[in-house]
Amino acid sequence: MMHENCFYLTVFIIDREKGSTVLKHAKQNGALGGSILLGRGTVNSSLLHLLELADNRKAVVWILAGAQSAVNIVTKTAEKFQFAKANKGIAFSVPISNLFGTTSSIGVGTHCHIQEEDLMTTHQTIIAIIEKGQAERVVEAARQAGAYGATIINARGSGIHEEYKLFAIEIEPEKEIVLMVVKSEQVDKICKQIIKETQINEPGKGVLFTQPINHVFGLDEGTVKAK
Repeated sequence: MMHENCFYLTVFIIDREKGSTVLKHAKQNGALGGSILLGRGTVNSSLLHLLELADNRKAVVWILAGAQSAVNIVTKTAEKFQFAKANKGIAFSVPISNLFGTTSSIGVGTHCHIQEEDLMTTHQTIIAIIEKGQAERVVEAARQAGAYGATIINARGSGIHEEYKLFAIEIEPEKEIVLMVVKSEQVDKICKQIIKETQINEPGKGVLFTQPINHVFGLDEGTVKAK
């Protein structure tokens, strides 16, 4: 059930050169604003590996929109950029419970109570935040458990377990973020495999979490279909 006063974070994972175009198109269809992160995608395909195309430069476009606008943005963008075709892109949205800082008068301090039925979807996103150089281990573990592919984003982080200093100056270690979209029934198996192969649940090793998502496009062997 969509709530008129709620907001959604809509995410597009697409070829890097199309990131700005996707964001512009989304704004034309009701987006309040957005950001673009740079990453690289991995796909479990022997043909792509043979052609050395399995690792692609990707743009991860984060877009804020009202509940009804989110559906419009995802649907029209998926159609325009042909997400029905294989490897054209992935799109999904996540309900936001609190929103602050937007210039929209209806958005400042907005709170939305997320109903249980809002999160009962067929897909979830799995996000792992790990030390630089460990992303491939996470991706391989996920593949072993049935995940199709993932997007890797470079980041930086600081936590209580990272205390490395250089000349008495604390250094924030570089991190990698692994983002993947999988079917809900695969989540437990994939997470358990990632934990087994990376020991990510040990202190200082990283963070792993999942989030139910809505309005999924670009999965199921290239069939565009809202979930």
